[in-house]
Amino acid sequence: MKWFALIGFLVAACLSAADLQVHTWNPAAAARFLDQREGWWASWPQAARDQRTFCVSCHITIPYALARPTLRAVLREQSPSKEERELCENVAKRVRLWNNAGPYYAGPGS
Repeated sequence: MKWFALIGFLVAACLSAADLQVHTWNPAAAARFLDQREGWWASWPQAARDQRTFCVSCHITIPYALARPTLRAVLREQSPSKEERELCENVAKRVRLWNNAGPYYAGPGS
């Protein structure tokens, strides 16, 4: 019977602690974080590509490009962030210079 009481006490304590750790989602903080990470990626020397462009990394930039406009709508922002504009300008430049710009990757294994 003592074990049953102890287990009940521990379960109640854990549930109470879990209630204290309830966090709410902060869309403004999420937007700031995403913008900061995208800005870092765009300026990271390893992401630099030909014609002063940067790699549009599938695992960093694509999720950003999908999530950030949704956050803009949630936050009722009137225009894209600086990082969103830079990303769009980067992609447009790569398309404009398609025949003159080097590939994102030089070849197999790069």
